[in-house]
Amino acid sequence: MKIKSTILILSLSSAMSLYADNATNTIPILSPGFGITLTGLWLQPGASGNNLTYAIRTEALPLPAPNWEQQQVDPGYTPTFDLGLQYTMADGVDQVKLDWLYLNNNSSAFASGTDVNNSIAPPFNFGPLAQISGLTGSSEVHFQMNTVNLVLEHFIDLTSHIQIGLFGGINTAYLKEGITDTYTGKSGTGSPPTAPYSITTYNTSEFTGIGPRLGLDATYFLTPHFGILAEMAGSLLLGSMESKTNFYAYSAISGGNNSGVNTQLANQSQAAVVPEVDSKLGFTYSIPINNAKSTLTMQAGYMFAVYINGINQVVPTSLVPNAFNNGTIAIETDSQESSDLDLNGPYASLTYTF
Repeated sequence: MKIKSTILILSLSSAMSLYADNATNTIPILSPGFGITLTGLWLQPGASGNNLTYAIRTEALPLPAPNWEQQQVDPGYTPTFDLGLQYTMADGVDQVKLDWLYLNNNSSAFASGTDVNNSIAPPFNFGPLAQISGLTGSSEVHFQMNTVNLVLEHFIDLTSHIQIGLFGGINTAYLKEGITDTYTGKSGTGSPPTAPYSITTYNTSEFTGIGPRLGLDATYFLTPHFGILAEMAGSLLLGSMESKTNFYAYSAISGGNNSGVNTQLANQSQAAVVPEVDSKLGFTYSIPINNAKSTLTMQAGYMFAVYINGINQVVPTSLVPNAFNNGTIAIETDSQESSDLDLNGPYASLTYTF
């Protein structure tokens, strides 16, 4: 009986000790004061749909059923930065945050074909004719972004390990995508055609907007210095969407447009609403310095953001039929296409609070 009692007492003592350890508050206390954050990011921009499709490769064989393959630009990762300021109020649970994210990315792609086996042609003029007339296609894509967020965040300790932050404020954003596509080939009534031609399209989409921002972040602190964090936020941006498109064509056929002709397809501005969603997943580690009067916090993880319908293009969809080989390269139809602009990539930041 004594042995059983001893075992029971030891078991209860161990359980109480374990509970006491788990109940220890690992959430660090926020000290009132200012903070400066510098974040380095390695981001890849992208666009949905056929936004980055610049050419069609046509394989001439087999003749009854030629193969068509889209050629797309695959934007690379680019280094960029985010600068932030913060102020923790005297209550230690409310914090004002201001940050600015900047991105500038340039990407390109090139494809070539032959007169016999395969060809490269614009998406608006491919098929049997392009099988013998399209020689090269290239694309240059430029993404630029500036976003500024001003939010007020309130922290709540759910447990001794879990802290959440609810925040809301204002988001402003400038989004730009510029695409230049160039095509070369040969046209004419001969077989094979011998007259050189070139086509270049210049397409620019710009959006400037402002709107409310709401979000939630949560951190699980394994120790008072180390934690795992997740964040989800969104904005509803109201602003102006500008779309500009120019089409330049040159043909060396006698009687054709030997000096080249430029056609402005679009130069428009319209009101637009662009929803935005972003998220982060990462780790955080803090080091008290200067006798715990200041703190250096390191954070690293992965982020993702998408601006829904943040790009608007006016693109040609077909050329005037039965005129190409006679030296006339003119647009018959065009359309507007909306695309999502997205970002993703790893990040690392340092925050100094004092």
